[in-house]
Amino acid sequence: MQYRTIGEVSRDSGLTVRTLRHYDEIGLLTPSARSDAGYRLYSDDDIARLQQVRSLQSMGLSLAAIGSVLDRGLAVRDSLEQLLSATDEQIRRQSALRSRIAGVIALLDQHDAATSGAMLQLIEELAKVEKHYTKEQLDTLAERAADLGDAGMRAAETQWTDLIDRVRTARESGIDPASPQVRAMATEWQSLIDAFTGGDPGIRASLGQVWQQNDDVAGFNAAEIRDLAGYLHSADS
Repeated sequence: MQYRTIGEVSRDSGLTVRTLRHYDEIGLLTPSARSDAGYRLYSDDDIARLQQVRSLQSMGLSLAAIGSVLDRGLAVRDSLEQLLSATDEQIRRQSALRSRIAGVIALLDQHDAATSGAMLQLIEELAKVEKHYTKEQLDTLAERAADLGDAGMRAAETQWTDLIDRVRTARESGIDPASPQVRAMATEWQSLIDAFTGGDPGIRASLGQVWQQNDDVAGFNAAEIRDLAGYLHSADS
């Protein structure tokens, strides 16, 4: 039987000698023989196994998974299904990251805040809010934002700002919360919340945590917003 030295295998395969030694150390590719001087010698079967290792590695399998497939007879299909599932999760995470980056860009465009300090502040704002939502809720909110588009998002922001100003004025003027004017604003407030949450009780609960556990949200004083909401609903108590 003819053997190849580790240097020859390295040259023909494009792998470094160090990598081949590592494969031997972890039991992934152990050469069939040693020279009298103790150098590694690879048989044709060893080279065939190396080709299998490289093929599976090109599919994204880890060295540990490749070893399990080749040594323990685990089905390649099962390993690839696990890899597919992990890849899907990675794509989902990258998609969520893309949505957050796009959100930061949109906020920068809206506020003309093209400085690094302002950008970091906006990123911090997003992180502060998003920690209250589950991954699934963030995906749902991202889809809703995409459906609304930039114009729809700006319109919703304008509606909220206008409503908050009107509620603040009514409270400062001492208007009874039970009056038709304030009741109408309470209904409008609820409608805007429903539009944001889509009627999802989980998202509504997370939204409540955002406003309860932060001092400011998207530039609004959270304490004042809580007071205004209490004013609108005080007639119900």
